[in-house]
Amino acid sequence: LEYTRLMMAPLYYFSNLNEIKRVLLIGLGPGVLVNAYRKQLPNARIDIVEFDERIVRLNKEYFKFNVEDNDDEKKKSTKNTRLILSDGYEYLLNGSRDDDNKEDLKYDIILVDAFFKSVWPDHFRTKHFLRLVELAKNKQNANSVVAFNMYSKMYNPTYEEDILLFRTYFNNKFYSLVSSEGNHIILAQTCCKLKNITHIVENSARVDFKPFLIDRSYLLNQFQII
Repeated sequence: LEYTRLMMAPLYYFSNLNEIKRVLLIGLGPGVLVNAYRKQLPNARIDIVEFDERIVRLNKEYFKFNVEDNDDEKKKSTKNTRLILSDGYEYLLNGSRDDDNKEDLKYDIILVDAFFKSVWPDHFRTKHFLRLVELAKNKQNANSVVAFNMYSKMYNPTYEEDILLFRTYFNNKFYSLVSSEGNHIILAQTCCKLKNITHIVENSARVDFKPFLIDRSYLLNQFQII
């Protein structure tokens, strides 16, 4: 899927992929995205928050998504992947914590890929949600980034409102990547910081996306400021 390739663009924010220790994915979908990040970042911890148990079951049955039960029935994990059955907003609101650490976790990459039909849930479409996402970023890593996947205007009746929300919250400091499939990816860091495109181009030379059939020039050409 083209949108999956675009959602790999956050890796271009890092000069060294080894500095990526934790990734948060809100919304499991068909599991393609988490599998791509697993392969690209074999040593990183990946936390997945999914509200719908049916999505998890379909992934296990048809897409061979491998999860093992923990003692906590709401948390499932493999060696470097943890699945939390929860609403993404509630997970961030109540503290993103692991099983052994009571302190809130901080993530180098956060991917928001959750829909109700073709729109985000209403409680995601708020400044408060964006603030919770920003607070979950690893402030100690200057390259930490968030990728938001939403549908473009053709499929999303709230598109104009959503774009205005991003413009207002991030002060227009974000990149926009649009797929031919109708997905619109927003890459943002903070309301006062926009990653220098020169650094993104330099970093892209260090990331091998060939196993995922991702063309470097194609992906770089998708970076736009709207």
